[in-house]
Amino acid sequence: MNITETDLTVSQNLAQVYYIKDGFISITATVYAIHEPGVWEKPDVHDVDLEFYLNSKRCNYSAFKKLYNELFGENAYTKYVDKIEDLIETKFLTKYLKS
Repeated sequence: MNITETDLTVSQNLAQVYYIKDGFISITATVYAIHEPGVWEKPDVHDVDLEFYLNSKRCNYSAFKKLYNELFGENAYTKYVDKIEDLIETKFLTKYLKS
C-alpha cells in the first residue's frame, strides 16, 4: 500500500490530506485534529474522512461499501476502513510529534 502526503493546514485546527493507492482502489484520506502547542502533548484526532475512487472516479459511499463486502466478504469493508483509519492516524501523529 502506498500513502502519499499531500496538503496540511495548520492553526489550532489541523487538516492533513493523504492520498492512498491500494491496488485498484485509490483513497483520499483527510485527518481532522485540534492542537494547542504547549497545552496538549499531541493533537487530538477527531475525524478521518475517506473518499474512495475506482479508476480515478469517485465512488458513492454505500455502493462502494456494498461492492467491497461482495468482493471480500461480510464486514470486510468495516475491517478495511478501520485498518486505513488506524494507519493514517498513526502516520499523522508520528509525523506531527516529530516536528
